[in-house]
Amino acid sequence: MSFLFIFLNNTSGTSNPGCQGTSHLLNGGLIRSGLKILSDCSIGYGESIYRRATLSRHTPSKRERILSCVGISHSKSPFILSNSWATANASLAPKFASLWQETDSIIVNGEGTIHHSGVGALTLLGFCKIAKELGKKVFITNCSIFDLEPFLLKTLRDCVDRVAVREPLSLRYLADHGIPATQAADCLFLMKGGDEREFAWPELEPSQKYVLYTPGVLAAFGRVSGEEVRRDVSQLRQSGYEVLFHVVETEDEQFAVDAAQAGARILPLGCLNWRQVPSFLRRMEMVVSGRYHINIFAALAGVPFLPLSTNTGKMAGVLELLSPNRKIPVREWGNETPDLNLEGAFLAEKSQVQRCRELAQKNFDFFV
Repeated sequence: MSFLFIFLNNTSGTSNPGCQGTSHLLNGGLIRSGLKILSDCSIGYGESIYRRATLSRHTPSKRERILSCVGISHSKSPFILSNSWATANASLAPKFASLWQETDSIIVNGEGTIHHSGVGALTLLGFCKIAKELGKKVFITNCSIFDLEPFLLKTLRDCVDRVAVREPLSLRYLADHGIPATQAADCLFLMKGGDEREFAWPELEPSQKYVLYTPGVLAAFGRVSGEEVRRDVSQLRQSGYEVLFHVVETEDEQFAVDAAQAGARILPLGCLNWRQVPSFLRRMEMVVSGRYHINIFAALAGVPFLPLSTNTGKMAGVLELLSPNRKIPVREWGNETPDLNLEGAFLAEKSQVQRCRELAQKNFDFFV
């Protein structure tokens, strides 16, 4: 197949090395499949329009006013959100009619964006609806999808020609709503030895045991506390490990101080790019992370990792791919957060990593 395409949600320019790598490898695979990129749109493109849709005002009903008076907040109803979303689509459609005139298709890098009817999901699925109404082919690939409102599920069903999901929990979720999808795996699994580069900083003592620690995206939702981070770091140090706290994205910065207070060394934001991560991780005894892609990097590098919970089922999903015959537990956060089960760190088998690499190629089956 040979056609012009627009690439949406290009995350290769972010500070997050996992997003850098998966987007780079997806884009490269599309081009090798014979497609010609007309233009791409980086992560966050168009979100300001759809963010206003989530914040649009409405006149509260009598019931809502009563609830407010007694201190019960009223969340935006799906009906109001759907109307606001449709208004945002209508305002953008004329602009995209001219911008997308020459393209044959829209290809969306879904990653972990399409869930819980958040701004990212509204934006990407809004683009899909506009593109379909303009007569374009629409593909979503390399994605996890969870917990969408019915009007967004309808858009997936009616406006997207093909969906490739990167883990089986998303596949089952879509199947439960009558939406067919292809089981693939994250494009980061396509990383090969030739993609790697060495990472020289910081200087690590050969005799010391190191752990890379990253709490993950739940920090951005207020579901991780500084006390929990300090406790994890203290436990690791008491177990004889030197802890390296990796600031993957800006939401990690608030906990870098807590980690440092507990004795961790800090790897600052942007210090690692995707090509450097596997060689760096091979110097670790273990990885403890709530970052989906950091744990994939650990699997690729042949390093044991202890997964922490994240904001969707994607972590459990990739663990099911890597360990189909044995459930790997994910440590949860919360008031009763248990200690890290250091003896339960998971080392992915090479055969399962290879299976994931083969599944990742299915992101491109639509275009062959």
